[in-house]
Amino acid sequence: MKSKLLTFSLLLFFAGKLFGGIGVGESSEQATPVELSFFNILLGTNNSIELNWQTATEINNYGFEIQRSESGVQHSYWKTIGFVEGAGNSNSPKSYSFTDNVNASGKYSYRLKQIDLDGSFEYSNIVEINVGSP
Repeated sequence: MKSKLLTFSLLLFFAGKLFGGIGVGESSEQATPVELSFFNILLGTNNSIELNWQTATEINNYGFEIQRSESGVQHSYWKTIGFVEGAGNSNSPKSYSFTDNVNASGKYSYRLKQIDLDGSFEYSNIVEINVGSP
């Protein structure tokens, strides 16, 4: 009987692996990355650019590096212009914002570099805005 139980357990384990489930003795709890709900951009007064974003959940979130690329640079050069501290761990929505004051007209692109406590990171989608003459 013990042999049949072991065989059945092994079959469950490999079936779980094959079909993306969990095997016997494994935990389904894995670290969920920071889940970004939205990331948008608005042109404020005096050519200030307002970046707003929200997370649905956060695990081990150190924070967000704000990066900018200007028109004509082809997104190959990103400059870090600020940092916003993350909430660390959270199961509830968290809202963040950052204001960039620009001096020249042109097209500006922004992205977030979300950094975990262990130093690993991911980039957000890119948002863009055209700024007219001051």
